[in-house]
Amino acid sequence: LFLILTFVSFLTIIVVSDIAYMIVPNKVVLFFLPIFLLERLFIPLNSWNDSLMGGGIAFFLLFLIAFLSRGGLGEGDIKLYALIGIVLGVKLVLLSLFLAILIGGTVSIGALLMKKAKVGVPIPFVPFIFIGTMAAYFHGNELIDWYVSNYFLLSFKSSTNLKFLSFTDSNISVAYIIYFLGKDRTEVLSPF
Repeated sequence: LFLILTFVSFLTIIVVSDIAYMIVPNKVVLFFLPIFLLERLFIPLNSWNDSLMGGGIAFFLLFLIAFLSRGGLGEGDIKLYALIGIVLGVKLVLLSLFLAILIGGTVSIGALLMKKAKVGVPIPFVPFIFIGTMAAYFHGNELIDWYVSNYFLLSFKSSTNLKFLSFTDSNISVAYIIYFLGKDRTEVLSPF
């Protein structure tokens, strides 16, 4: 309970700052960094390796997006996602990023179509990060299991039983390893 209260407080401060000033303050991120690291000692959500990899992967992915988009994403968003990655770990931070981009993109396109936004005028991204992060924190494993059971259903030709992959305790790359290593024995079914 303490971790989520601290996490929501941190993200709320950042959301208000991003909406009001289009800034993710370094002071706030640096203030909460040691708090989250200390909370990890007493309230471990996942292993240290997963937390550090989550922070590193989130930082690298957002840095790459910012570099490729030539400034379409701010430095504050990169640092923010690195800290979110430390809290959530690899699997949930990737889901959080996917949801934030999906929701932010949908809202942005809708705003452009309804003439509520203009091309070239930045839209605060942190509110979408907040929504994606909260969805990943509270319902991440269920969302991943739902997605996997609907889109990565594996059927073994030699067996009449259908096997569902659950990634609650494993890595998403397992699906690709299973698929490519057992390509001749497995068949990936798609709803399309």
